[in-house]
Amino acid sequence: MGAASPSVRMGARPGNVPATSAGGKAVYPGWGMDGARLHSREHGVAPERWCITRQDLVFLRGELDAAVRDGRIAPTDRDPFDPNDRTIGPCMYNVVETYIKPLTANAGGMSWALMRHPEGLKCDMFLTHCWAEGAFEFIDKVLASWRRGCRGAWCCILALPQNLDIGGLIHEPRDSPFAAALRSASHVMVVPTCKASIYSRIWCIFEAHLAVERDSVVFTAAPPLRLCELRTILAVPVITGLGLAAGVWDVTRRYLFWASRNFTLVLSVCFLMSLALNARNHAGLYINALGWFVGAAAIGRVCVWSRLALERQWTRVALWLVFYAYFVVTEVGRVQCIAESQMSAELTNGYTSVTEAHASVPADKVRILSDIGSNVQSVEEEIGVLIASGMSTPTLRSVARKGVDVRGAAYWTAGMLIMGFGPWTTFWAFATTGDSYVGACAWRGENHCPVGLMTLGFSVVAALCILSSLFIFVRAEVDDRAFIVSSISKITCFAWFFWYFCFSTADIFASSHRRSQSPSTSWKEWWNVEAWLMLAVSPLNLLCAVLGRGGLVRAPVGGPALVRLLGGPALVRV
Repeated sequence: MGAASPSVRMGARPGNVPATSAGGKAVYPGWGMDGARLHSREHGVAPERWCITRQDLVFLRGELDAAVRDGRIAPTDRDPFDPNDRTIGPCMYNVVETYIKPLTANAGGMSWALMRHPEGLKCDMFLTHCWAEGAFEFIDKVLASWRRGCRGAWCCILALPQNLDIGGLIHEPRDSPFAAALRSASHVMVVPTCKASIYSRIWCIFEAHLAVERDSVVFTAAPPLRLCELRTILAVPVITGLGLAAGVWDVTRRYLFWASRNFTLVLSVCFLMSLALNARNHAGLYINALGWFVGAAAIGRVCVWSRLALERQWTRVALWLVFYAYFVVTEVGRVQCIAESQMSAELTNGYTSVTEAHASVPADKVRILSDIGSNVQSVEEEIGVLIASGMSTPTLRSVARKGVDVRGAAYWTAGMLIMGFGPWTTFWAFATTGDSYVGACAWRGENHCPVGLMTLGFSVVAALCILSSLFIFVRAEVDDRAFIVSSISKITCFAWFFWYFCFSTADIFASSHRRSQSPSTSWKEWWNVEAWLMLAVSPLNLLCAVLGRGGLVRAPVGGPALVRLLGGPALVRV
């Protein structure tokens, strides 16, 4: 089925058009066309092309807001929404009856999507939802979760011609426009609602069934973060100021409490605690606040260091900055994680099983369950993975079948990305330039040049591993990205923690001979070991990125255990 020709116009535009549609053809290019012909199987636009863009939803959000304000969309007995509420808004049943149907009837009877794009759009993404959600709630979640690279999205309320015979279009589920769009879409966005689980509706179950058949990437939409939810970030400047003051005071007191390396040790412990608890409550806030304070205290020491001290500890300073940035960004991620966990709760609200889902037309349920047949367990598995991880992909489903806990498996934050790549990037940058102690030794050809050359050589290998891992990360799907940053950040922090713990312990229990060594010798040994550490860990990080969750779980020894350890945002489930 091809695109409709401009010759299918019906004539002059009717006069009883809502005031917000006064832009006419400029706003709705399909205005005046024959809707029945546009949607016909023989001469119309292919069903999978009845799509909208992100800009269309932004436009619709403004139109619906104006319609609520001027009373064209009003509360009803079925939908007693608050006209002053701009978060949930009128339910989609109300929007269709009082806004979509009158508008599209005046335009010629086509769907809202073809009224905006009469030639149709390629379907990149399918939106699955139930009509019980509020219009503002739905649009805001979709806009906040719109997948990069996707242009056209198929949404049943806007794609189907509400004034034509929809029953005839969907009589056979397998041949319906829903099925055609799902066969074309590469991604499926599930839009939960606070009203009820979308999977209490049989048509949403059918869409999940088709997604399993096509091994589609299914993900959950999340609401946008609002400033009021990020009020804890206001504490960052205060705690940072206290930490800076504490660091300066400690130096002026001649390192009364801390040696420099102990800051890295404590920050590593805080990082491991943030992973181990995966805290979405106040515990997560307290850990992040401790990270802000200790990181700022470590940086505060820099303010009163001598130039020689700075030259010899630039890597530590950079590492402290990485840790500090991690804890600041992670607080934003913690708030976002709370919102995403609410989406999982909304998906389970009222959902029991595939066979218990209901339909407005009982015959639809009979036909859909007949189509699903013996695949009920696969559909329930897909829904279970989606609820647990916020995403359902062929990899996650196969990993779940091997008994791996996939809760939070698709969750990652920019903080984890900072922690995964930041330490090695900073070390490589300072180790290979004349600004660093060993780098300067290598360039000047001093007596301990072999240490510098070895560090430079290891840095080149590590840089290749880092760049390769980053390249794989950029091209990966969201669940694979989550695994890459989770595994790399954990391996990296374990390595740093192990090294600094051993270094601090050795320093505390060192013999008198060890204590009598010059600082420069100790410094050279420190760089030497750190270079070996970088060489050992960077290839491991690259290996995790190459294998991914699906490859690692198939390892002959301990594959599922390694995926459980490295693949989720938490080391310990609480």
